[in-house]
Amino acid sequence: MSETYPTLTRSLVNKPVKTEKIIQFGTGAFLKGFINDIFQQLNDQGLYDGGLVAVKLRPGNARQIEQINRQDGLFTLNVRGVDNGKLVDHYRVIDVQNRALSPYDDLDGFMALADNPELEWIVSNTTEAGICFDEQQQFSDAPALGFPAKLTQLLYRRYQTFNGDSGKGVTVLCCELIENNAQVLLGYLKQYAQLWQLDTEFEHWLSQHCYFHNTLVDRIVTGRPPEPRMAEITQAVNYLDAELIETESYYQWVIETNGRAEVLSKLFAKSAGLNVILTDDLTSYRQRKVRILNGAHTGCVALAQLLDIETVYQATQTPIIKQFLQRLVFDEIVPTINQPQAEVTAYAQAIIERFENPFLFHAWQSIALNSISKWSARLLPTLQDGVADRGKPSTGIATSLAALLLLYGAQPKTPAQGPQDAPEIITKFQAAFQTQPVESFVVQILADKTLWGQDLTAIPGLAETVTEIVGRLQQQGVETYLQLL
Repeated sequence: MSETYPTLTRSLVNKPVKTEKIIQFGTGAFLKGFINDIFQQLNDQGLYDGGLVAVKLRPGNARQIEQINRQDGLFTLNVRGVDNGKLVDHYRVIDVQNRALSPYDDLDGFMALADNPELEWIVSNTTEAGICFDEQQQFSDAPALGFPAKLTQLLYRRYQTFNGDSGKGVTVLCCELIENNAQVLLGYLKQYAQLWQLDTEFEHWLSQHCYFHNTLVDRIVTGRPPEPRMAEITQAVNYLDAELIETESYYQWVIETNGRAEVLSKLFAKSAGLNVILTDDLTSYRQRKVRILNGAHTGCVALAQLLDIETVYQATQTPIIKQFLQRLVFDEIVPTINQPQAEVTAYAQAIIERFENPFLFHAWQSIALNSISKWSARLLPTLQDGVADRGKPSTGIATSLAALLLLYGAQPKTPAQGPQDAPEIITKFQAAFQTQPVESFVVQILADKTLWGQDLTAIPGLAETVTEIVGRLQQQGVETYLQLL
């Protein structure tokens, strides 16, 4: 195939490089299929004129950066699925991304991003585990490992380069699925500024001249499709694209205006036809989306992996998982959402329909990344509301937690079945699982505040319920357990 088709580059499709005005923290498929697509549409409609540079979040895998840059930042976005009852299947070259870099391999290049006078926006998606504070990180680290620490280094460099110029602040849009994501991030930046004893005026510059907006993102981006589909697309577009990704047609971006509605509405003009919602308070949007869509994903991921189910669509076609999914969503999650139940139920039904999109290859393995922090953010609040209402843990959510503990603790049959998380977290689970009886293993893990942000054994009945379910999953097997459930 490589002998027949040229590689996608700017010269091949005549796409000039745009002035870099956006830094994107994250090089994964979601940001490409969401942030890149939205800014691409703004560029195409003449409402904006800017390019972005993507920054790698973790060390290693230099090949990813090389591949992005080999294609001059370009990639093909295949929007595929059913929209208003009609089949949607079209391709577009996304050219808003100019390049990518890794701070671990090109520290000077990364820090030089702060010196760009045209820089306006910073967007991030570091998953729920990414926005955290670690007092062990130092200003002298080259670079700091964590995202907030790394961003503090970068913004302090900008503050120094432009002598605290009020006009050189940036707007930060967070896409992580934690509550008040941008405000939490700003708080950590200030903590690092104090810990590292940076110029006291720097904190003032951050607070007064940089703008941190909480946002909520919603789109199912599945990434690279399987090889048979890739071959089909390559033939259709007549070039090779190793960066091609697939996504559903639906998307929504809710942004809290934080007093800047006029500024944001100029960029995200209603005339653009984008599904971008500007609001004073995104709380209701967040609770509904995170609990239902993201909660359903995280609630089913361990069970699906333990059953060797590869994709979300396949799970919806597997009766025992489909029934579990419906129980989890409609019986346990929907009732905890303090909004008109008819609207919430309709929203949940639409989510299930999106899961049943047969055209997307949405792998559970990609959903599984950082499942421990995701479970805490997406399902723990629902569990706690249920306990407050009924006095005991709901069975479906407890099952999701038990399956997660079993997935992380037991040695997987294959790497594809294993957890996708920080090595120290996986080691902690497996060491406890292999050296203790089930009850002690469950209690030790649930009591670990570093994993969950709190001691889960304090939740009435949770440790006992999870211990019982882990035992049943081991003795009966996942399939039999779900059938009996």
